[in-house]
Formats: sequence, structure tokens, C-alpha cells
Amino acid sequence: MKNKIRILISLIAIILLVLIIRSTYSKYVNQAVGSLMTRVGEWVIRVNGQDITLADAPANIVIDSDDFVWNWTDVQHVKKPKVAPGMIGSFELEIDPTDTQVSFEYDISIKNPVIQIPGQDDLEIKLAIKNIVETHGRTIEIKEVDGNQLIHRIKPLGEIEEAATAVDTIRVTVEWLDDGTNDEADRIAGSVPDNVIEMPILIHAIQYTGGI
Repeated sequence: MKNKIRILISLIAIILLVLIIRSTYSKYVNQAVGSLMTRVGEWVIRVNGQDITLADAPANIVIDSDDFVWNWTDVQHVKKPKVAPGMIGSFELEIDPTDTQVSFEYDISIKNPVIQIPGQDDLEIKLAIKNIVETHGRTIEIKEVDGNQLIHRIKPLGEIEEAATAVDTIRVTVEWLDDGTNDEADRIAGSVPDNVIEMPILIHAIQYTGGI
């Protein structure tokens, strides 16, 4: 009888030991995962208010006629909000990584904008990109790739952590060329009330791990 009691006590002790070990291991795993997750920086980048980090592929930002500001004060013969050949306009891309906790680099690909004329699928007015700057004076790399303007910049964590330097603003200036080579298309464009400026822009951002 005593042997049976000893065996039973031993079995209970082994079971309790196993439970204690499993419980301890489970807590360790949970804590380890929790610690790992706290080391992964948050990653939220908004461009003109649109979260581009939700997309698997490069994000497509829509720039339409309402996003442009034209030099109406310099052109006396064109009434706002109409535009005409010879005018210069600009729009801005605001890259806001305020909620991001890692350095990153981004590429912005911009095609030359065109004015689409309703009912004239074979006719479009091309605008020329004249200038691209970061409005706070920060350095950006600009090069032409396959006819598109490619903007590249590394955004260091030090800038992101300071409210005054967290947001980059890219200003793109375009001109509706008036060089006499496209007068007929310009005339048709000017006679249609619902022309639309189409500006395809792709933006891609990745975490930056190199030296800054």
C-alpha cells in the first residue's frame, strides 16, 4: 500500500513538474515574441494623405487638375481657372512619415503630363516638366529613366523624429509649351470646356539600412 502511495505521489510530482515547465516555456515564448514585436519599427508613410505602405506594389498617386496651381497673376488674358499655352503650373507631393520609426528611401516616377481632350482620343497636349525641388531645400536625386523623371531620396530617422523636418514636400513645375509646333492641337484644347490634366505618378518606399 505504501509503495502505491509513493508511486502515486511521484506521478503527481512529475505531472506538476511538466505543467510548471510547460507554463514557464509558454510564458517565455510569449514574452520573446512580444519583445521581438516591440523591436520592429512602425511603418506608415502617407503621400498627400494616402497611405502608400498598404500597397504591395508601387502606389499610384492621382494628380488631377484641381491639384495644380497656375500663374494666373502673371497672365492677364486667361481667366482663372482656365489655362492656356504658355502658362506655368505646379503641384506638390507631401511625403509624411510622421508615424514611421525607421529610416527609409523612396522613389517617385513621374511621366510628362498630358491634357486629355474629351472626344479626341488621338489628340493630347503634352506639358513639359520644367523643375522639381524639395521645398525645404533638402537634397533629392533626379534622373530620367525611360522618358520618365525619377526622384530618389533617403529619409533618415533623425529627420523623421523632428517635427520641423519630418515631412518632405516635392514641388513639380510644368509648362504648357507655346512654341508654335502644336498650334492646331492647342486651338482644339482651348475650345473644349472639360479638358482634364492627367499626371501618372508611381511611388515606392523601402526601409533603408545603409549608412547615412
